[in-house]
Amino acid sequence: MMTSKQLEANRRNALQSTGPKTPEGAEGCKMNALRHGLRSVQTVVPGEVPAEWEGHLAAVVADAAPVGALELALAEQVATKLWRLGRVVGYEADLIANALDPDEMAQAHEKVHRRIVPGGPTRADIPTREDVAKAKRTVDKAEEKAQEWEAALRTLEALPGMGDEDPIPDWSVYEPLKEALRLADYEADNLFKDEDEPFVARHVGTMLKKRGAVDSTAESVADHWRGEKIPELRAKVAEAKKAHHGLIHRYKAALGRRRRSHGLPGPEDLDRIQRYEAHLERGLHKALDRLRDLQEARGAVPPRGPSVAVAVVQAGPENALAGQMGPFGSFTLEAADRAHEPGTADAQG
Repeated sequence: MMTSKQLEANRRNALQSTGPKTPEGAEGCKMNALRHGLRSVQTVVPGEVPAEWEGHLAAVVADAAPVGALELALAEQVATKLWRLGRVVGYEADLIANALDPDEMAQAHEKVHRRIVPGGPTRADIPTREDVAKAKRTVDKAEEKAQEWEAALRTLEALPGMGDEDPIPDWSVYEPLKEALRLADYEADNLFKDEDEPFVARHVGTMLKKRGAVDSTAESVADHWRGEKIPELRAKVAEAKKAHHGLIHRYKAALGRRRRSHGLPGPEDLDRIQRYEAHLERGLHKALDRLRDLQEARGAVPPRGPSVAVAVVQAGPENALAGQMGPFGSFTLEAADRAHEPGTADAQG
């Protein structure tokens, strides 16, 4: 139970309103909670052009040609329902556009398929952007190594015409030659431990002498590189490129599947939109019927002929799915199968 002091404090606090004090303030904040405007009591919401609404209203009222306040009110209801139906279409288009945005699609894909375990994807995995980037790095490394050995081969082929002090750029032949001659790290380091000058042609000769005569050893190594090593490295480049292109294709296909699956709003959003759209259409037809009844009663329009009501009944199994509408009015598979079973009304014609 509140004490008298607490009650008095509440009264004082109630006098200190935090809401807008002026008409301008109330007008400015009345749309604060507005999200999409589908159920807004305001005919024109932010993002819509009041002049367009006025033109729409005038055109609809002119077409309806109302006489009297009641017919005018019904004509304005028709205009309002049509305006809001257009808003539903625009909102649905925005949802679809957001779903089709490339960045949004890629981020949604990465969020679902981010790979936790190390290593690349298997043939059954759905690749991610990082998988594609990793495959590209593999291609670059394979290409770099092949080019390194090709440069080393050119150095060996040019060696007979070079002077002892001609430089070898970037020591490009050092690592390939050390591997080809099977020189351990300590052996290669000992060959040049007292050398401070740049790597030159005579250093290549020093390495070749570890396995025999310079000319014959150089020729033997060059033949091996031309006939086996470089073709092997080039084959690895081609294999890496093939894997990379395959991942790109699979990645784009995965994004395409996600894009197609998100080409419409999600089931919950779509259900709300369709329900509200149906609500607006029912209200539109009701207002049009009432307006025509009034106009028909005063002889402004000819009387309508007899109408035929068409009811579409969806077949379905006698279980929880019975009577439920499938997506976009489609039949459930169970209902379709039953409709064509021998002995059913549809099957018998």
